[in-house]
Amino acid sequence: MNRFYMIISFLAVMVISGCAPQETTLPIEDHNLIYLFDAGNDQLKPVLYGKNPEELIPNELAEDIVGYLKTGVKGSTYEPSVESGLEVEQVNVLGNSVFINFNIDYYLMPPIKELQTRTAIVRSLTSFDTFKEVEFFVGSKPLIFDGIEIGRMSKHDVLLTFDESLEGNEYQNATIYYPDPEIEKLVETDVVIDIAPDRKIEEIIIDQLRRGDDQVLPPYVELLNVYTHNGICFIDFSSEFLTMPIKEGLNERLVVYAIVNSLVELDHVSTVQILINGNVVSDFKGNFSMNRLFEKNYSLIYHENN
Repeated sequence: MNRFYMIISFLAVMVISGCAPQETTLPIEDHNLIYLFDAGNDQLKPVLYGKNPEELIPNELAEDIVGYLKTGVKGSTYEPSVESGLEVEQVNVLGNSVFINFNIDYYLMPPIKELQTRTAIVRSLTSFDTFKEVEFFVGSKPLIFDGIEIGRMSKHDVLLTFDESLEGNEYQNATIYYPDPEIEKLVETDVVIDIAPDRKIEEIIIDQLRRGDDQVLPPYVELLNVYTHNGICFIDFSSEFLTMPIKEGLNERLVVYAIVNSLVELDHVSTVQILINGNVVSDFKGNFSMNRLFEKNYSLIYHENN
């Protein structure tokens, strides 16, 4: 028998009632929080759960939390972090683990949206003492990506899109790789970046590639979203990325690896997936394959002894 059905029987998701969660600000102790979507900053933000969790049995509590994620908080500036159309077929609790079964449409979500959804659910549930781990099922089968079963996830297995400890702006050293048309290499440049608590550091890195005479990305190429999970940075550009002009002396490879090498310098990024309007595309201007994860390219980095 599938292990999902060996867990306790299904209880229908409760209609939200009683006290609503209350908005709060960061930094905050990660305890009894619901993570909703702040569309203004394109990030997940916490609100305090407004009920006493001890008054609900574990299954009721898990279902109530998922319900809040799908409806949001009435009157809040935050939006639901789980799409209302995403069907949750079952929510079951065994010990301190929550098992959630979605219908097959789960796999239709764009990569960044899927990661945000997964993060919101796991971080919300595990912010309660009752739950330590969450496992996703799709069509009663374990969630799988690239042939790998995701398995049970704790709060440490998902990465929020803001710095939970950052109270104000901070300055940090970063390494940016600018392409040099004359030598057809990437030049390593040390910069100091200003990190704000409501901005992703990956977004700030991309901003650096828009500046000065070494500009890689023109301002009209919009950064739609960026999300990092398990070392993979998903960076989503508008369709203008595919048609933007490339400076004389450069090529598609140098442009892509200027982005990739700069992002992989971040400690929490090991590979980069470039998306266009939320989707993987096959190539860049017909000359460079894009449907893969990019690692840092050391051979393109300029050294004086090259």
